[in-house]
Order: sequence, then C-alpha cells, then structure tokens
Amino acid sequence: MPALNVLIWLSVKPIIKLVIPSGAGFMLTKSGLFTVAGSRAASQIVLNVTLPALLFGKIVSSLNPTNIAAIGPIVIVAILYQVLSLIMTVIIRAVFPTPRNFRWGIFAAAIFSNWGDLPTSVVATITLSAPFNGTADSNLAIAYVAIFILVFFVTLFPMRGTALIEWDYTRLPAIQEDEEKAQSKWNVKGISTRIQSFPSNLKRRGRNGVASTMGEDEMKGAEKDDSAAAFSELQRATSSRQPPPSGFDLRRVATARSVGSTVSVREQVGAAVAASFEDTAERAERGRRNSRKLEQRLAEAERTRLQTIVGSRAASVAGDDEITQVDSSGGETSVALPELKEGVMAGESAIEDEDEPQDDEEEKEGTKRGKSLDRGKSEERSKSRARKGSEEEGASAPRWKARLVSTARVARGILSPPTIALLSAIVIALVRPLQALFIVVSEGNFHPTAPDGEPPLAIIQDTATFIGAASVPLGLMVLGAALARMSIPRPFSRLPLASIISLAVAKLVILPVLGFLIVHGLTFHTNLVPPENKVLRFTLIYFSCVPTATTQVALTQIYAPEDGESNSDILAAYLIVQYAIFVISSVVLTAYTLSSF
Repeated sequence: MPALNVLIWLSVKPIIKLVIPSGAGFMLTKSGLFTVAGSRAASQIVLNVTLPALLFGKIVSSLNPTNIAAIGPIVIVAILYQVLSLIMTVIIRAVFPTPRNFRWGIFAAAIFSNWGDLPTSVVATITLSAPFNGTADSNLAIAYVAIFILVFFVTLFPMRGTALIEWDYTRLPAIQEDEEKAQSKWNVKGISTRIQSFPSNLKRRGRNGVASTMGEDEMKGAEKDDSAAAFSELQRATSSRQPPPSGFDLRRVATARSVGSTVSVREQVGAAVAASFEDTAERAERGRRNSRKLEQRLAEAERTRLQTIVGSRAASVAGDDEITQVDSSGGETSVALPELKEGVMAGESAIEDEDEPQDDEEEKEGTKRGKSLDRGKSEERSKSRARKGSEEEGASAPRWKARLVSTARVARGILSPPTIALLSAIVIALVRPLQALFIVVSEGNFHPTAPDGEPPLAIIQDTATFIGAASVPLGLMVLGAALARMSIPRPFSRLPLASIISLAVAKLVILPVLGFLIVHGLTFHTNLVPPENKVLRFTLIYFSCVPTATTQVALTQIYAPEDGESNSDILAAYLIVQYAIFVISSVVLTAYTLSSF
C-alpha cells in the first residue's frame, strides 16, 4: 500500500487537473468571452466530434477478447447505481419538501450522473501512476468509461429518461399549493399529523360502529331527528323571504320545504288517505284520487327540497310550491301541511274533477314533450356515437405512422455519434483481423502493413486519438461555463435546503459507500470482477461518486416553455452543492480505494 502522503497526493492531483480547465471556462464566461452561443457550439463539438473520436481510439487500442468480458459487470453496476439513486430519491421526495416544478427533475438529477469528462479525467490521471501500469492502464480505463457513457446515453435518450425533465412542465400538480402542503402524506409533517389525529379518528370510528349496530327502529328515529333538524334549519333560513306580490288573494302557506314537523311526508299522506274514508264512498274515491295526486306533488316537492339543499344558496330554499285550497263553500283557505287531515276534509274541492281534463291535457303535453326530448337525446347520442366512431377510425388509421415515428426516435437516440463510434469500436476490438487493420496485434497470422510499416488504417486510429485528446479539456471548460451561468434563487431561506443537502449526501456519501461494498462483493464473492483487474475495480468504485450531469441544465432549458418559468435556478442550487461536496468525497474515496489494493 502506498504511503499516506502518496495517497493524498494521488487523490488531490486529478482534482487540480479538473479544476484548472473548469476554472478557465468559468472565468471566460464571467468576463463575457465565452458566450452562450460559444458554449453551445463547444458542446456540439464535444458531443459529435471529440467524444466519439476519444471513445473510438481508446476502445480499439485497449479492448481485446481477453478483457472484453468486463462489459457485463460494468453494465450491471451502472444500472445498479441508477436504481439505487432512484430508490434514495423516492425516499427524499417523500420525506423532505420538494419544489412543485422540480418534482420529476429531482429523479433525473439522481439517476443521470456526470459519466463523461469529469470521471474520465480523474480515472485517466489516477491510472497513470502506481499501483497501475501507466499509459496502457490509462487507455484501458477510458475504454471502461466508454461503457458507462453508453449506458448513460441509452437510458437518457432511447429509453426516454428525458421525460423526467419534460414532466416538470407538462405534469404540474393540479392545485398550486405550498411546497410543504404539496408533499406526500408520508412526509414528516404528514406522519406527525396522522399520529396526532389518531385518537379522534378512533372515536369517530367507534361512533360509526355504534351507528352500524343500531336497530331499524332506532335508525328510523335518528332519520326523523335529522329530518326535523334539517326542516327547522330551512325554516330559519327562509324566514326573511318576501311575501307574494299584492293582487293575488293568496296567503303564504307552509310547504314540504318549510315544514318543521318531525312527521315524514309519507306519514302525512297516509293520514290524508285515512281521513278520506270517513266520508261517503264518492268522496272516498275522490279522496284517494286526490291523495295520490297530492302524494305526487309532495314527493316532487321533497325531491326539489333535497336538490335545493345540495345545490342552491340558503336564500333560494324558500317555499316555491305553495298550495292553495278552496273549501266546500268556495272560500279559499291556506292550509299548512301539519294540518293536512283538516285540509283534505274541508278542501277536497281544491282538486275537483273539473280540473282533471286540464291535468290530463298537461300530462299529454308533458308526454309529448318527453317524447320529443327523448327523440332529441337519442339523435344526439347517435350523432355522438358516429363522431366517436369516426374519431376512433381517424385515430386508428395512422397508428402505424405513430409506431414508425416512435421507432425512428429510438433509433435516433441509439444511432448518435458517440454510440455509433462506441459500438463500431467494440466490433473492431472483438474481431482480430479488423483490429489488425488499425493497430499492431501480436496474435494471429494476419498482419497487413502500409508502406511505412504501420497497419493500413493506423492513420485513422492516430487521427481519432489526436482529436479525442481535446474532448476532456473542452468538456471541462463547458462545465465551468455552465456553473458560471447558474444563479441561485434568493433569499436562501426559500430554497429547499433539506432536499438539496439530502440528495447531495445520498449521491456523494451514501452511494459511494454502497458502491465500494458492491464492487468488493462482486470481486471476492463472484467471478464477475477479477481481483487482479485493479483498473476495472477502481473504475467501478469511482463511478459511484459522481455528481449530477450538467446535461440536465441544457435539457431543462430546451423543455421549458418560452413564456413560462424554468426550474434552472433550482437545478443550479442542487448542482452547486453537489460539486462542492464532490471535491472532498472524491479525494476520500480515491485514497481509501487505493489503500485497499
């Protein structure tokens, strides 16, 4: 094991190498020399030119059939890091308040780490020194890094990881509440509230249980009490209603909406029917007919009352259905429903047979109107079904086009320049005759040469290495420019500090510990990671200690609506804290990992 001072220097050296180009980009941006347009152009150069060249040159020269088996463990560990980050972020969002416009972006910030220039610079620098084998191990480390980059690109673009960033603008909460109120019921505040309300909920459930065990008579009595309370409340609400206009010889009477009696409507109608039998047979028959009509009117009044209670203001719940009755002498009297027996006995001529033709005509007219309405509704339903059918046909017609567009989108994500260069380089590295066209190989009998004695396509390999050398410095300058343009919202007290710090701790403290344990288990308890392959072990461990990718900043600005608010400032607060902790976490993890070799 190297001495302590050597471990500290080896751990700090890549950080210095990282800070210098990043600081240059930061200062150029602050001075106005590295503009937004220049930064975007540099990003396009890195993504489409220098990074593919770097991956191609390192993979072709470093991978071979003996170490190509390392691709499997790298993919497994990379996906496992993303899954663990997702699980920890679910807990963080459930426990700590998260801004409502960053409810999905926080998952992207956790899952997609900076698996590009940042760890490439550190790993390539560390593997140049002991206990590694210099340039050969450095090139091999970059080849391993390329597999992490492949997983990053595939999960972000073809597998639609970008949707997490887009949903912050398309799936906002329906109700714009405060951040603390918009949290899940399982956060700290929600759990404490549920615990405090548990005794009252228990008492309420006990009362519900007692009510469920009541007998039928007791339930009826309770319903009557509730009905009486409702009627009395309505009567108080309508006591200030204005009387009918003058010119009508009518007195305001109590109706089904303003009765304060505890007697139900059906019991009142039953009393009216019983009273009608005390007269002659003719009057009894007429009384039954009248009671049926009165029952219908009262039922309609009761339905109207219930509808009004649910949907109307208290001032409109007044007695609209006033009943005017005429006694046998022709005088008009107003009868309250609690005195329904007397009213029916003395005022049966209020609904005389001579009114029945008019009622019959009204019923006929109502029937005609009902039929016309039914015909209109049926026509509307048929038209609606026709429109729905046509829409379904229109939607199903281009279904194959939608599938084609979706397939093309996935293909564009996979067939990006970095992935094309990476996949083609892996194929060349696996096929020895193809690899012999680019580099000198010791195995096999196929050794073609150009006039200068080098392999025929060595010029392509040299050019890829030459261009690829600019990828890491230029990428770090773009990183510094992105950090320089970030603005943290003020005052700081309004920031979700608990969420920001907890995500940084999860990614740069907890995940590195878990990563070290996972790689140690794969090394000494499985055959996936050979113990002698120190380059692979260090690369797997170090990629657990990487902050959020700055690519999310660009994607956030792309998906943000032009006339809407972007969450770039909130994302900046998350990133700045992570990169500040990364400086310390990277040194500690590197020193501890090297000491374990």
